[in-house]
Amino acid sequence: MNPKRPYPGSSSGPMKEIHWLIKSGCQFIIATHSPILLAYPDAQTYWLDEEGVSQRRWDELERVQTTRSFLDNPTIF
Repeated sequence: MNPKRPYPGSSSGPMKEIHWLIKSGCQFIIATHSPILLAYPDAQTYWLDEEGVSQRRWDELERVQTTRSFLDNPTIF
């Protein structure tokens, strides 16, 4: 499953599938830049850099802040 690739029939298909699998007891490690996937309810998000690994809140993530800035004012990009 590639969440960036169009999903037949629904754009929410991958999230629904992930949700169903989590409710069935599965766990995921997902590396993504997608603010949509990063916003999954109760997800634990981590930041990896040269200093190591740290847990971050969704709204602290650079990708989320950049997307929010773009949506608030696309002319600055």
